[in-house]
Amino acid sequence: MELFINFINYNPCLTHLTARLSSDSQKFQTFTANVIYNQIEMKRSLFTFIIVTLLFYSCGSRNENNLSKDDLRYINEIIPLEENESIELFETNGGLKGYKTAGNFITNKRLTHYWLDGKNDEVHSLKYDQIDSLKAVERTKAATYASYLEVYGANQYNFKIYVDADSARTWNFFNKAIENWNNKK
Repeated sequence: MELFINFINYNPCLTHLTARLSSDSQKFQTFTANVIYNQIEMKRSLFTFIIVTLLFYSCGSRNENNLSKDDLRYINEIIPLEENESIELFETNGGLKGYKTAGNFITNKRLTHYWLDGKNDEVHSLKYDQIDSLKAVERTKAATYASYLEVYGANQYNFKIYVDADSARTWNFFNKAIENWNNKK
């Protein structure tokens, strides 16, 4: 196969691509494909690619309904769950690395938050009978902030469980945590 690239007036923009391909009868067939890219089209293509990539990753986030056995095994290595303890609600705000970097969940026995980025690793977990109070902070209308549930424990131990979701999902998370806490304290 022979490949020829033609430039017009030494313009660095690829304008023609010519290839000669041998056929079964050893004759050459030539075709020319015109390839025209200008800066505006390239910028538009790059912008479209970035938007599609972000949408793809944002739609692929984990929640309690789509955690695989491997996901649950990974989470159980971070916070060993007790026998008969199950994750009821799960959210991640770990960006592209998802649940491997950050997770916030409610089980039938505790509230948990973890952040594992290799620099500022945090793992917080309290059982319901260790919790003194809960404070829900809703920020669903804020573009750059996540809503959170502040968990206050004994000896001024407190942490936040982040929920970056729509209003219905956020309040479902808050209400489930408060309901479980009220039933267990």
